[in-house]
Amino acid sequence: MVFSHANGFNARTYRTILAPLALRHRVLALDLRGHGRSTLATHAEGRSTWTDIAEDLLALTEAIDARNIVLSGHSMGGDGQPPGHPHGV
Repeated sequence: MVFSHANGFNARTYRTILAPLALRHRVLALDLRGHGRSTLATHAEGRSTWTDIAEDLLALTEAIDARNIVLSGHSMGGDGQPPGHPHGV
């Protein structure tokens, strides 16, 4: 399970539910670019989509070799989730 937060939030948004979920699942909560402890730059000027967020999420799922994954997000974190992921996310 990967949790993707809203604009202006960070991975700590999910802190109350991560421990219970981790008892039965592999759980990740990430700081999206420009938020929390992320070192990735945000390029907000001229932005009309969340494509960079979707690309970051795809890169993460490929890096951890996630074949069956649940992406959970709200607001920006949900809107940026990649459609048509090659592993059927």
